[in-house]
Amino acid sequence: MIQSLKSKFNTSPYPIVQEMEGARYNEKNANQASFSFDDSGTFLFSPGDYSIPVMTYCMKSSSSSPEGHTYTLDQLKGKFGPIIKKLNLKAPAHFSISDIQILHWSLLSGLSYEEMTEESQRIIDQIVPEHRSELKKSFLSSMEKKLDDLSELSNGKTPTLRDIPYLEGMRNFRARLREVGNDYEELRRLIDTTPTKKKSIETPWSKISENIYARFVTEGSFEDIGFLQVRIIPETGRTINSESQKRYSLDVTTFVANPNDSRVQPLSFTPLYGMAGVIATSRIAANPRAAALLFALALTAYPMNWDDFFKLKEMLEDVQDKDVQKQIEKGKGTLRKEHDELEKPLKEAGIISGKDKKHSKEKDETRDYRKPGGLGLLENDFEKIKGTPSKADGFDIKTLPDGTKILKRPTGSKNGPTLEVQPSKNDPRYPDDKIRVKVRYP
Repeated sequence: MIQSLKSKFNTSPYPIVQEMEGARYNEKNANQASFSFDDSGTFLFSPGDYSIPVMTYCMKSSSSSPEGHTYTLDQLKGKFGPIIKKLNLKAPAHFSISDIQILHWSLLSGLSYEEMTEESQRIIDQIVPEHRSELKKSFLSSMEKKLDDLSELSNGKTPTLRDIPYLEGMRNFRARLREVGNDYEELRRLIDTTPTKKKSIETPWSKISENIYARFVTEGSFEDIGFLQVRIIPETGRTINSESQKRYSLDVTTFVANPNDSRVQPLSFTPLYGMAGVIATSRIAANPRAAALLFALALTAYPMNWDDFFKLKEMLEDVQDKDVQKQIEKGKGTLRKEHDELEKPLKEAGIISGKDKKHSKEKDETRDYRKPGGLGLLENDFEKIKGTPSKADGFDIKTLPDGTKILKRPTGSKNGPTLEVQPSKNDPRYPDDKIRVKVRYP
């Protein structure tokens, strides 16, 4: 089997195998280990299996993008590789997927900045302004003139742009762009997305390094949600001394799905959950598999960001898939446990009890209580807290031995005087240090 894979997928830069070491990959068990990001947006994984939903972009302005094609992994190369990587990492948080795709086509068709649409220019100005100077000249116009001049000098013996299929595809895109502007649906017609019979062979794994295997699987074509599946294998005999030492880096936005067929589009990726948080797209709600995996990623990210969880929950509140609902309930249960732990000092001091009614909203990182009594009761309750006193920003604070801070806010809130519990920023029980418990004294 390995030999047939090597001959079929012979352009991949990574060694490829049909099966990895260890148990067979099972997507239902993925995303159980924690992960984080570095400053460049690179994933930092603990050992385990992961499935990362990604939005896909086609990397040609012509050719086909059949559904369910089998790809291997390659690296983004060429002049525009660094630009596309930055766009895929940062642009989806600010611009539509369709507008980003048009910019990709424009770059890969050799258009200059001035030849691009206003929407594409805005993306460049905001996301990659440092690369604008590289886009002053039109590769396509320059190549077109050179070929025409050579053809004329050789009495037609040198081919013109129209005689070179790849350059002709670029020329057709430029002409269509001038005709329809930033109309994505019209430009999309240049891409053949006719479904083809799916291959019987399972997508092979690329061995990215000694400890990392990955593959890209999809049932769709470009601008559909696909999945980058990853296995992180721990180093044998390695001593783990800190959380950071457990992490293995993988830069998803440098990958491209290699079709190993010149007639088929390569695809690049944007993780739907990454350094920029959750990328809002209506396609998530239509793909329960991706939705459930995104929830699982959000709940295992370190540090965890509850804003991302609530953003997903709001987008997917009407999705009835049982796996999605299971992840929502798991997240709500985790949040309850974090609040329960954080409010323990208040219960130990007798400030609240199990009979006190919570007033917080379900989609809030803050758990609220109400205790009528005003400023006088706040002062009495604050005195019950045993901790190291200090002041910051004009507020009285007591810090507990574990670093938990309890603030007395006598004024400044429309809900009246408030006692606020904040977790220590170094407490691993609270990856998102915005978790709060507040007692209001109206």
